[in-house]
Amino acid sequence: MCLYTDSGWQNHTPQHTYWTYGVSNLNNESGQRVLFNNQRGGAVASLCTKYNGGGSCTRVEQGRTWRGNITPINSIVLSKS
Repeated sequence: MCLYTDSGWQNHTPQHTYWTYGVSNLNNESGQRVLFNNQRGGAVASLCTKYNGGGSCTRVEQGRTWRGNITPINSIVLSKS
């Protein structure tokens, strides 16, 4: 799963890449971002408002993108569907 700035998305250059299942807490991320869930095997990425996968979460299914303000997002969870 890759997280891009808008310019990175246009240039195919991710800001962050996440390879393994589990929780990744975010620090100092703000503004518009594009998340592309390019995992295989039905993996799901969830963007959550609290650390450690807590709070309200938005699911991004395999092969899908999410575009929005990353500021309220504090963690990303990669899991099997």
